[in-house]
Amino acid sequence: MNQSILNKSRNDKFHFLFGLPPAVKKLGLSEPLMKNDFNEDKIELSVISMSVPDISIPSVSLGYGGQSYKTSSFSRPDYPALDIKFFLDNGYHNYYILWRWLNLFNDSKYSTSEIVTTDSLPHDPSFELKNPFSEYITTLSILVLDEYNNKLLKFVYEDAFITSLGGINYSYQDGVEITGSASFGYNQFHVEFLHNVNKCAANCNDEL
Repeated sequence: MNQSILNKSRNDKFHFLFGLPPAVKKLGLSEPLMKNDFNEDKIELSVISMSVPDISIPSVSLGYGGQSYKTSSFSRPDYPALDIKFFLDNGYHNYYILWRWLNLFNDSKYSTSEIVTTDSLPHDPSFELKNPFSEYITTLSILVLDEYNNKLLKFVYEDAFITSLGGINYSYQDGVEITGSASFGYNQFHVEFLHNVNKCAANCNDEL
């Protein structure tokens, strides 16, 4: 595997994409000024930092011949939260959309899901499992780019939902762009390999 001599800086080499959950899209009906934003199928945030989760499948010890034999537990603990830091757009739309999504989990007017008060998902074995939480979740994707902006990897976070939104801190004396932060919970994590960088031509982006 050859390392490019240009591969020194990774600034602005991540694209954070997600589609709005159905429950958030419905808010466009009640907020005409944000109608187009609430119906977006692809929201892109300019992220400064993000976290790829630790992946752990612990081993277990089994008794064998008077000794201990280690094997995989075939069980994965919960993934840690996905934390991102992003630039706020000049209209504060990205902050407002994330706030409206988070606010749905504690909004007596618009929230409809009851599973937040139960210990497990309700399930009738005679019917196909339907997650009553599906109106509030989406898939998050982070694209990793190389120094030529070719897409290399895609980190996929499925069944994702926002859990926190950081405060806004800024000063007119600093003269820097305003940033925000957010955290997300999710249930599945996948990695997709998009291209071999050593064989990637200039038109790699056109192929995806």
